[in-house]
Amino acid sequence: MLEFNAPVHGTWNIVHIGMAVPESHQIYVCAVNCMRGVVMTALEMGARDRFSCVTIEEKDMFSDNLETLTIEGVCEVIEKLDKHPRNIMVFTVCVHAFMGANLKKIYDELSKRYPDIDFCRCYMDPIMQKNGPSPDMKLRYAMFEPLVPLDIKRNTVALLGCDLKMEREQNDIVACLEDNGFTVMQLQDCKDYDDYLSLGSAEYFITTYPNAERAIGRTAKRLGRKFMYMPAHLDDEHIKNELKELADMTGIGDVDVGNGAIAAKTELKRVRELVGDTEIAIDYIAHTEPCGVARLLFENGFNVKRIYLDAVAADDKDNEKWIRENGSGIEFIPTITPETRVAKKGDGRALAIGPKAAWAEDTKHFVNIIEGGGLFGYRGIIALARLIEDAYINEKNTRDIVPRKAVGLMSCCSTPDWR
Repeated sequence: MLEFNAPVHGTWNIVHIGMAVPESHQIYVCAVNCMRGVVMTALEMGARDRFSCVTIEEKDMFSDNLETLTIEGVCEVIEKLDKHPRNIMVFTVCVHAFMGANLKKIYDELSKRYPDIDFCRCYMDPIMQKNGPSPDMKLRYAMFEPLVPLDIKRNTVALLGCDLKMEREQNDIVACLEDNGFTVMQLQDCKDYDDYLSLGSAEYFITTYPNAERAIGRTAKRLGRKFMYMPAHLDDEHIKNELKELADMTGIGDVDVGNGAIAAKTELKRVRELVGDTEIAIDYIAHTEPCGVARLLFENGFNVKRIYLDAVAADDKDNEKWIRENGSGIEFIPTITPETRVAKKGDGRALAIGPKAAWAEDTKHFVNIIEGGGLFGYRGIIALARLIEDAYINEKNTRDIVPRKAVGLMSCCSTPDWR
């Protein structure tokens, strides 16, 4: 089926995600045509020194076997590096699955030859994602495989699986834990590989990102630690229940969220009065629960008109149902159908939340956010309200910003001509 992809940066891809592990090096074993996207991402990140390729050609499929090709290719890359990386992420691809390559043999041999290197089993096999975890999901587990169960540091929480650092000013999880004497460990704070390995000393493991639930849960189980999945819901009931469960798991006790709820309502009311009846459009890249964002704003008087998404995640199903039953006038618009390419764009007067909504609405007033932006709870709602306020007041150079991968990186491509 043909799909349309808007000229928009999207969320983090597997290159960005893996590069978050300090002192790691990525090696992709695949055909040249499949290499294009990941090579461009590495260049755009300024990470070419941490990225290598082993190319597979058609003749290789008949003159040798994939196991040998992969092993010797990876070894050749390693020997050409100035020094051995402490961590290497080897990405096998669709052709390895087609040819039934023995991946265990590959990684066993690599570990035998280079015992000083932690090899992570990573995948770039999108043809498999309809039948199981996506490459993104599998990578989020692989990148934490080197962690071993260290002596537990009491009152420490590893908040993992999210691509963006979570700050206490915008996140009730971090604030709640720190206010009660806990240390919050995040991958984004790791300056070197030893810092990364120290995550194995955390007493509790938490993730808020749906694609990381299985990965961080499996990691916690392997290390013998307690785990909690805290999806970034935006309604009072879920926020209160999740913070209560967090308090119960960590032994904090009662958590008073009353002031937070009042402050969030007050801030939403203030911003609503500012933006008035300005139309609001939201896309699925901006938040893991775009319907939840739409419902929150609609219930607080904002003029929500459109939601751009192609599928509804499990955590957002109830919000979708509520909108269809109560959100009169809110339109659901797909983003990947070929018709989207020639669909009439907005008139530029709407306020968008997310890069695809900004492109589709052709507006300079938008919130440039992906994956929820590290926001959680009432502090997250307040932060979102202030981002909407800023987007309403200040114009952005949409055509320059939205193609920049992973929010803010340069693009190898020239600014697209949307018209």
